[in-house]
Amino acid sequence: MSKTKQKQKLSDRITSIFTIASLGALICYPSLAVEIGNRNQNLSLIEKNSSSKTLELQELSSLTKPTDIIKSQPFLLAQNGGAPQLVEFRSPHKTTSYPNATYYMTMKVPPNSSAVGQVSVQQQTNVDTINLNLNKTEAFVINENNKKVKVPVTVTSSKNSSNTIDVSFDSPIQGNNTVTIALKAKRNPSSDGVFQFTIKVFPHGINPVGFNLGVGRIHIYKSL
Repeated sequence: MSKTKQKQKLSDRITSIFTIASLGALICYPSLAVEIGNRNQNLSLIEKNSSSKTLELQELSSLTKPTDIIKSQPFLLAQNGGAPQLVEFRSPHKTTSYPNATYYMTMKVPPNSSAVGQVSVQQQTNVDTINLNLNKTEAFVINENNKKVKVPVTVTSSKNSSNTIDVSFDSPIQGNNTVTIALKAKRNPSSDGVFQFTIKVFPHGINPVGFNLGVGRIHIYKSL
């Protein structure tokens, strides 16, 4: 008999001896068989739970894709171009005490931005305070034919900040639009200088978080 066959035969005998010994132990000690069975069952449950957790994580991952995160936090990723942008803040009426002056604030709402529900304009402290006529505030967008389309707004004095007005759009401004808000002053200040306005924009929705759009500046010159 070759050495290879002898080794194989010896291995088979050893395996048989261990098998018989294991069966004998289970017969002599039934509790051991029960414990082994319980351990096997626990291992199966652990494996099942692990698979279930993996599926839950996969489902959670599918619900929190980057696009969904951007939608739920609309203006936080400004570096990705998803936030509105202040285009200009200007006035054709730049002399002191000019009556019924109008200040135009224009912002661009990118295609991938959430709808804009409100804009707040806070007048920074200066030697004079510009009194705005809230009832005459207007807003409009430029349509595809390059014509102005009036947008209904509701204007109120802010309860959270002094010298601040809140301009709420009756219909939220959707992405891929440029909107202009016309603020009507009763008259320009009697003092010359640079007058600044801090502008915040809020997405449409419940408890929105404001995004700082920037600072608009109007330079008022002494009238001749």
